[in-house]
Amino acid sequence: MVPRARRHIISWRWLFLVAWCGFLFFYGLTGPLYRTESLRAIIGQSALDGHWLTPTLYGEPFLTKPPGAYAAIGLASIPFGQVTEVSARLPSAFAATLTVLFSFAMLRQSLGEPRAFLTALTLPVSMLWLDKVPSAEIDMLQLAWVTVAIFCLHQAVKVREELAGAGWCWWFMALLCVAGGFLTKWTAPAFFYLAAIPFMWARGHLRWLFCGPHLLACGFAIGLCATWALLVADEVGWSTLSETVYREGAQRFAPKGRGKPYPWLESLTFPAVVLAANLPWAIPALWSLRPSFMRSLAEPERRFVQLLHCWAWPNLIFWSLPAQHNVRYVLPICPAITLLGVMVLLRWAESRGVTPRWPTQRA
Repeated sequence: MVPRARRHIISWRWLFLVAWCGFLFFYGLTGPLYRTESLRAIIGQSALDGHWLTPTLYGEPFLTKPPGAYAAIGLASIPFGQVTEVSARLPSAFAATLTVLFSFAMLRQSLGEPRAFLTALTLPVSMLWLDKVPSAEIDMLQLAWVTVAIFCLHQAVKVREELAGAGWCWWFMALLCVAGGFLTKWTAPAFFYLAAIPFMWARGHLRWLFCGPHLLACGFAIGLCATWALLVADEVGWSTLSETVYREGAQRFAPKGRGKPYPWLESLTFPAVVLAANLPWAIPALWSLRPSFMRSLAEPERRFVQLLHCWAWPNLIFWSLPAQHNVRYVLPICPAITLLGVMVLLRWAESRGVTPRWPTQRA
């Protein structure tokens, strides 16, 4: 049974995080829609009118993105009876809030209550977050799906390493979130596996990706996505779906086929642009690459920092290669950069006695 004082502390931290998210994300939901928000709202209204599986714009299929964000806007608009400025932005605000709360729940097990609380507080303190939340955009929903999936991957590895369990539940949760991310924006599986493969390799567990829990969970996720694709193909025709998806990928990965030169300079400078967009956390995040920082960590913290490195840097390098470069396209890696930076700052503060020390590695 949890002591009453302990329950009170945990309850206070949860409530404070909810209030913090409410202040950051739910203030400013009103106001005119701008940029592509109007487009998302119009297609969200079509979802509310019955087009839940196939995004529809003015009666025509609009399949450049899957229906996840539009369905979320439609669901959030049910109490209003129609899509409004507020209801169109609610999915991003809720996604950001759930990301912070889920991160706190997961970090408590690796970092302890106080550090997890401080880390969760600082996670959304970023110009990128505050620009995308609240807004009627897809990006924050994609960030939420990818973040939860990668935290579930960490839990699956932790269960198998420490408890010798298979981690079935965590694998299925991770791949279910990957499927949800894919049905929100096509790139979610790439973000996940660009983190999962290096992480499993670094831990010496690459073979686990070919074991039952992962393969069955992956098959389940593929089945969900394939079911959606078959239903849409039956409605609009397979050629319409495939050609739209092909054009969406071609303009990013094969610009010469569309008469555009490859932007070499943008690709080379894109990592610096992303790091600049993640200031101030990017500076200490780069410091975490020092081998001495990794050696100073005990095993639970080292495993988590390894995951963050595998989440951030392989994705940053890979997404510099496509021809189109926009920081919002790599928003799902921003939590990794922020968490790395915050953990370095916490370590620095603890070394000077400002906060309690982390457990250190035994000799």
